[in-house]
Amino acid sequence: MRQRIGALSRPGAVAITVAGVVLAAAAGWVGLTTPAPCPGSKGRGFVLVLVPLLVMAAVGLVLSVRQPSNPVGWLVTASLVAFDLLLLGAGYTDRFTAAHDLPGWPIVAMTVLATLGWSAGFPLLLIVMPLVFPDGHVVSPRWRWAVRAALATIALTVASTLLAGGSSNGSSSPNQTGFPLVMGILAGPVSGVIMLALIGSAVVSLVLRYRRAGSERRHQLKWFVAAIALAAVGVIPQFAGSQEWYSGLGLEIGLTVVPL
Repeated sequence: MRQRIGALSRPGAVAITVAGVVLAAAAGWVGLTTPAPCPGSKGRGFVLVLVPLLVMAAVGLVLSVRQPSNPVGWLVTASLVAFDLLLLGAGYTDRFTAAHDLPGWPIVAMTVLATLGWSAGFPLLLIVMPLVFPDGHVVSPRWRWAVRAALATIALTVASTLLAGGSSNGSSSPNQTGFPLVMGILAGPVSGVIMLALIGSAVVSLVLRYRRAGSERRHQLKWFVAAIALAAVGVIPQFAGSQEWYSGLGLEIGLTVVPL
């Protein structure tokens, strides 16, 4: 039965990974071909953004094929698709706003895709995956609340961002008032603080798992804990709304080292 499940899962893993790579290529094309004088132009540096995506594609595919019953590989692949949607949706809307050289009819769909990508990518990779790493189970049944809280945060961020009419990273317009302002606060500062707290809880669960593990498993967990901690530090400027170069660099390093 397990072999049958594994055989059925391999084509699915390949298909999802291929879809993720295609979406990443589309996001790269949108970013790299934006006219240089436009504010939405990414330049050649945008290629560096694709490095974490390629790493996630390779790692997610290998883990999903080798251990199809373990959700860790599938979570890496799901994170890949989420970040693809974020880059493609945000890049498309930014380019349309700046250059008006792309069709306008997909804008609403691209905004929704970017919101889904922003809301789901970080929690899946930096919260849910560490909670179930490396065997696919939480460290104890009492930690299931953290997985549920991460999924609830994804839903909260998606709903509040769309209702606020803000940008894909959860920020809202300074001119918003009333209900959109409340939704913008929920989508930005509130969800960001919740995500950071849940990332911290995921690190705590990894430490507990490390203390209970044998020597071989401890060696594996040691590097993963360090990677998650680095990624957590890297995403703090993003959650704070920073657009500085070091913010993007820290994020790229963090997202690259976690799957490895």
